[in-house]
Amino acid sequence: MATQKIQPVQASSLSRAERIRLHKQKMRRRKRQRDLIVFSVIMVFVVAAGSVLSLTVFFKVSGVYITGSEYYSDQEVLSEAGIALNSNMFRINTGDLAAKLEESLPYIGKAEVKRALPDGISISITDTRATLAVEDAGFYTLLDDTGKALETHIVELPEDVALLRGVSIYNLSPGENITSRIPEDGEDGTRKISLVKELVSAVRSAGFEDVTAYDVSDNGDIRLVYQDRLTVLLGSSTGISQKLRLCKRAIEDENIINPYRTGVVDVTRGNVASVRREFYETMPAD
Repeated sequence: MATQKIQPVQASSLSRAERIRLHKQKMRRRKRQRDLIVFSVIMVFVVAAGSVLSLTVFFKVSGVYITGSEYYSDQEVLSEAGIALNSNMFRINTGDLAAKLEESLPYIGKAEVKRALPDGISISITDTRATLAVEDAGFYTLLDDTGKALETHIVELPEDVALLRGVSIYNLSPGENITSRIPEDGEDGTRKISLVKELVSAVRSAGFEDVTAYDVSDNGDIRLVYQDRLTVLLGSSTGISQKLRLCKRAIEDENIINPYRTGVVDVTRGNVASVRREFYETMPAD
């Protein structure tokens, strides 16, 4: 119950017992205020001390646990991570460390770094693989589906890696993504990079395997090569998923008749696949 403030004139008319009661209420109020101040100071000290101890004494890293990578050894990942034993785990920026690993060890597609309380750091890795290659000055640069460079100056095109034409890499370094470079042809180059990602994603979604080359030299005349023997004419990217499904069925039918036939599969109309059995150059000249 709140205590009503007594004015001086009123106080003089109070009895001795009432004045004592009011004085005690006043003292109790002052004591509560002092206690609150003392408690606040103590809490600030405790929080500050806890923060200092957590960064200096507690939560020291005693182990780093690495899982998932078949391409890099645990020692390679640990060396690149640069986590010192007995360092404080809360001083480690897990997001920055994950990004660093994905760039410095290119075959890491995704790294997930977490604090494993009370004293560990876990690094979970998902590898990526080379699916595309761009030729430059007689050498190949290997890329994954996202456009990240994995290796450069490769002499021979590896098996199961599709050749990509129509996109320039401009001295891309391992770990860099092709989107990090601004193409010399400006917006058109940016659209081509987006087109490549859309095209590769659509090919994967359609379950269309054995694509050995992509050509996006002309955005309105997109081409694929199947098994180095059938050229697929897709036209523009409009309705690309439907075109790829038609193409896949047409090739499956052709493979039943003659699995070694060369020619052209034209799905530019989007609703029908036309197969021409005469030989055409699989890729336009540079």
